[in-house]
Amino acid sequence: MSAPIRAEPETLAVVTVHYRGDGDLRELLDRIVGLPVTVVDNSATPAATAALLVDRPSVQHLPTGGNVGFARAANLGAQQGTSPYVLFVNPDARPTLKDVHALLGDLESDHGLAAVAPAVLDGDGRARGGGGRLPSVGAALAGLVGPLGRDGRRIWINPEPRLQEVDWLSGACLLVRRDAFAAVGGFDEHYPLYNEDMALGARLRATGYRLALDGAVRVQHVGGGSSPDPRPLWRARGGALGHFVRRQTPHPRLVRALLVVSFALRAVASGLLGRRLAAREYATVAWAVQQGRLPRLDR
Repeated sequence: MSAPIRAEPETLAVVTVHYRGDGDLRELLDRIVGLPVTVVDNSATPAATAALLVDRPSVQHLPTGGNVGFARAANLGAQQGTSPYVLFVNPDARPTLKDVHALLGDLESDHGLAAVAPAVLDGDGRARGGGGRLPSVGAALAGLVGPLGRDGRRIWINPEPRLQEVDWLSGACLLVRRDAFAAVGGFDEHYPLYNEDMALGARLRATGYRLALDGAVRVQHVGGGSSPDPRPLWRARGGALGHFVRRQTPHPRLVRALLVVSFALRAVASGLLGRRLAAREYATVAWAVQQGRLPRLDR
């Protein structure tokens, strides 16, 4: 990890997609001050967003004219520069300059890697993954049997404090090589919200690129910063996953059924443990995976 952080636009560009949650955006920018950032603004109030960015000379404001979805907005942001590295980060993620430095070092020390991401922690500091294997019968079964299965085969793996090669990485905080990102066409805009990161991993892996999860770097992702009600996001996440499985996975009906059972069992277990919010989340995701409908954008 010997490479120093160089905030010049010709080295690293940061792209964040803003919709709601001005406080989250402000905190993110305060944590990575000095890095060149493009704020792609999907909100309906671009003037208010612009006011937040006053006196931030390294930040560029790019209004989209409305909510065009994460994938399209992120692609627009990536098109604004020519730096060899692009860091996509959600406004409600909490990376530090040290975290960015570590991820940058991963790519600079291994030129065969196209992308790297940190372990993602939830708002309570618990590990939520950060990447894993593409959905398949084996990956779904590995997740279904829980501790009895091989963790490295799961769709969402438990990050270890080392580099682990995976098939896809979370877009909550994702560093990519610009040339590799451009070579596969960027994020798949068919997925307006959720699973664009999994689809990107599938594109990169199909083209022969490698991806790695750096579990030694841990970044909190508060989640839900753009919505006060989590239920639409739960439905969107499950629906996008079910749609991805149906569209891009061998044996889609079996894989989807295994995922539904897995989430349903987690809902039951969470309920028995008194974790009512988690139980509702897993139950909602299970239902949405079965439906397999892409989310509609809130304009």
